[in-house]
Amino acid sequence: MGSVELTLAVVLGLAGGGLGGWCLRARRRQGRNEDARAVAADGREVGRGVRQDMAELVEAREKLRAAEAQYRFLFERNPMPMWVCDRASLRFLAVNDATLVHYGYGREELLRMTLLDIRPPEDAARLQEMMQRPPRERPQGQVWTHLHKSGRAMRMATFGHEIEFDGRPALLVTAQDVTAREYNEERFRLVARATSDAIYDYDILAATIWWSDNFYATFGYAPGDPVDMIEGWTEAVHPDDRERVAGSLEHAIASGAESWQEQYRFRCADGRYLTVLDRGFVLRDATGRAIRMVGGMLDISERQHYEEQLAHRATHDELTGLPNRQLLQDRLQQAIRNAERYGREAGVLFIDLDDFKLVNDSLGHGAGDQVLREVARRLQRVVRETDTVGRFGGDEFVVVLTEQTGDDGIAQVIRRIVRALAAPIMAAETPHTLTASIGWCRYPQAGRDAETLLRHADLAMYQAKRQGRNRAVAYRAEFDAGVSQRLRLVSELRRALEARQFVSLFQPLFDTDGRIVALEALVRWRHPERGLLPPAEFVGVCEESGLIAELGRQVLREAARHHRLLAEAGLGPLRLGVNVSAAQFGDELVADVAAVVREFALPPGTLELELTETLLMSQAERAIELMQQIVALGVTIAVDDFGTGYSSLSYLKRFPIHRLKIDRSFVQGLGRDADDEAICAAIVGLAGTLGIGTVAEGVETAEQQGWLRAHGVDEMQGYLLGRPQAFDELLPELRQREATAAMGFQEPG
Repeated sequence: MGSVELTLAVVLGLAGGGLGGWCLRARRRQGRNEDARAVAADGREVGRGVRQDMAELVEAREKLRAAEAQYRFLFERNPMPMWVCDRASLRFLAVNDATLVHYGYGREELLRMTLLDIRPPEDAARLQEMMQRPPRERPQGQVWTHLHKSGRAMRMATFGHEIEFDGRPALLVTAQDVTAREYNEERFRLVARATSDAIYDYDILAATIWWSDNFYATFGYAPGDPVDMIEGWTEAVHPDDRERVAGSLEHAIASGAESWQEQYRFRCADGRYLTVLDRGFVLRDATGRAIRMVGGMLDISERQHYEEQLAHRATHDELTGLPNRQLLQDRLQQAIRNAERYGREAGVLFIDLDDFKLVNDSLGHGAGDQVLREVARRLQRVVRETDTVGRFGGDEFVVVLTEQTGDDGIAQVIRRIVRALAAPIMAAETPHTLTASIGWCRYPQAGRDAETLLRHADLAMYQAKRQGRNRAVAYRAEFDAGVSQRLRLVSELRRALEARQFVSLFQPLFDTDGRIVALEALVRWRHPERGLLPPAEFVGVCEESGLIAELGRQVLREAARHHRLLAEAGLGPLRLGVNVSAAQFGDELVADVAAVVREFALPPGTLELELTETLLMSQAERAIELMQQIVALGVTIAVDDFGTGYSSLSYLKRFPIHRLKIDRSFVQGLGRDADDEAICAAIVGLAGTLGIGTVAEGVETAEQQGWLRAHGVDEMQGYLLGRPQAFDELLPELRQREATAAMGFQEPG
């Protein structure tokens, strides 16, 4: 009994008498409903209702959910770039994978950007004007210039639709790259304007051919030459094409076809061959016999050459001419098939140039391109003809080995690569010596398909980077687990930055009289499960993942904030030192420093940035420029771990440095090791000559402290004098020392 029948039954029952003597009649209406009537025994109608079938509604809802899932899948997996942007601010709200690949950005980068960031500045006003128009007045398929992350311009046809996304007005955009198409069309217009068909009239019965003037101008013949006869024309067709072309022409004439078309090579009067596209229309008499054929020969040699160039560009790197990632994977797959067929192995080397970014940053991308081209030439010279060298992207190269695939053979190739890169490369009139981190693996041990082998070689290269660079590492299965662990750690670090789980401890620096003159901010991770973690647990991964900039920004702000707390506590001026990673050192750092100086009104000399000697020497000229900008903000600079790098004295005197921090490895041997004492004395003497202060790190014994005082070191830092502490724990000691100093005497250091 349906719901309507039940309702009627209840109603009739209430009317007194149950269902006895009543009947229920239903009649289907068009659609999903049925009319229902309750009729008494005497024919009187005592009730009406409608019974509705819900099956179709449920089915429709299921289809809607399935359609939504399908649309989401189509958006994310669509091979064409697609994105959703806020209609008012033009900020990206969602992007698919094709957009990331096509524009060269990471997803997080794009989601911080707007449409204006991928357009030339001169297009901004026109784009904003277009967005002000009603949707029906915005032309679909309009072609705009977009910018790849590298700065390369792309011509993109866009198709937009108004939608609502997360409760806000948004625009769903599909983009089609028409750069190559526009280039092709322009090229073909030029070809069409410069050439025209060579028109002919072939008298089939007389076996003679009449040619237009364009034929003679294009191919260099003159009227009366043998090509005016069908036999002469046949002789001018390239021997390799002749049988095919003559046979297809005879077939068209004999079979009753209305037209004929062939592409072949045709000899010019000077012996050159041009590729032509020949198309003719057959004229027949009343009996169907072919009597004439009128058509034209089009010289397509230039177009064919251009198509070959396009095909080459599609599979080769434009900068170096090496096979690109697509062709490289195809070559590797061929090597795998051959190895499988003949029971051999195949080797894959993944090569990443160490610190190549510094070349681009210090000398410009033009010099960087010059270096990449030279590296490509050198790599090609050290492998065999049967091997493949390809550019995988950026400063990454891949070598596919098909013969030297044993351990000894691969080791020999690696040695040749290292020797080839060891010779200085001239860029911007400056010699540069490069090293490489190399990861390698073999088929079938490390994988049975191209994608797996490339990924495993890449993992091995990453391990070479982690182990100190300038080395080669073979793939091992445990690398996969390490990568998974690293990805989990990166996710944890992102959440930690958002949750402000990073805290600063402060270690005091003392002058030779025992007064605290500075505090160094030392970052720690207050992990919710593992407790307080030292920098060694997370700084390296932050640098590799790009999180170091945000981490450094938080530490910088914390140091500046604590200066305000010191002032509020009535303590004397103390310098606050903050360590800077090489991955932070750039224009963004200058902007961050300027922001905290302005926000916290830091007096000149309050904030000090500690930079490593290696960082400064790796890009000396750029470092000088950035340091000068930082010093202009009233911030001092110290060289951390001094003595462990390779400083140039000519650069050292040009750096705007205020302090040298002597590395703890030299301080530890004071009083026991004559070499360490000589090094420390030399550093103190050098600093004094240059008018630079000195700080000794890692002071742990009274003997070290005494030696440093005796030799004129300005400041000291170490566990003997003061351990890193939370600010709240350190503050009472600072107040006590301040009070002691005010009374006119000092506590012993």
